[in-house]
Amino acid sequence: MNVEFDTYSLLADKNWDVDLKEMEANIKPNTKAILVNNPSNPCGSCFTKEHMLEILAIADKHRVPIISDEVYYGLSYDEERPFHSMGNMTSTVPVMCTGALSKIYCVPGWRCGWTIVYNNQGYFDKVIDNLGKHAMIQLHPNSLVQHALPKILGEVPDQFFVDLKGKLKAASDAAYLRLQNIRGIHPVKSSAAMYMMIKFDPEEFKDINDDIDFCKKLLAEMNCMCFPSQCFFSKNGFRIIICTKPEIINEFGDRLEQFCKNHYK
Repeated sequence: MNVEFDTYSLLADKNWDVDLKEMEANIKPNTKAILVNNPSNPCGSCFTKEHMLEILAIADKHRVPIISDEVYYGLSYDEERPFHSMGNMTSTVPVMCTGALSKIYCVPGWRCGWTIVYNNQGYFDKVIDNLGKHAMIQLHPNSLVQHALPKILGEVPDQFFVDLKGKLKAASDAAYLRLQNIRGIHPVKSSAAMYMMIKFDPEEFKDINDDIDFCKKLLAEMNCMCFPSQCFFSKNGFRIIICTKPEIINEFGDRLEQFCKNHYK
């Protein structure tokens, strides 16, 4: 499709907030949109309202719309960082938000999602027309999820979401507590979604080349599978999934600690 993209960094020491200077520096005359993923996969973070307004200010300044990936909407378990939809925070910047049942309702295989277009200033007139045409193509969800959708959206009790977020917070707390004291390992505590990004110091290890090498050896030696951060245009880190019991996370921590001991200088 001849589409080119630039990336901007997220700052680990600031709860994975956007490097705003880098984001703005990457905007060119032919830039078509800024893609924002919040809550974040792979970082497990959720932007504050103030930080989102800073992103919107950059988009407004340069007259660039935002595509907001909000598939993990509603899965913030940090009271200081509640989820806010980007589309509800501006009346000037055109915003296209995507969402899905997959994460908040724990049905990832059903592949039922949606796009909400905030057509500020009429910028997305042609886009809305093309979205309508695309919707005519028979790529709809399976009949099972279509039939269940009214009950899913209308009858799932609020307590389900409270319990889900409580379990994710407990898992996040357990992972951070267990991993933070392992030499060379630097977890960044999650505040949303089902993931935690872990940074590691390659200088601490005698025979680890990079994050891909780290994850390959961790899988081979300890039967623990993680995603290297190069999958997400970063380096010297790996992503873990925290949607499991704290005791399983603690076992992972034990295996990771032993792995690190085997490879320290």
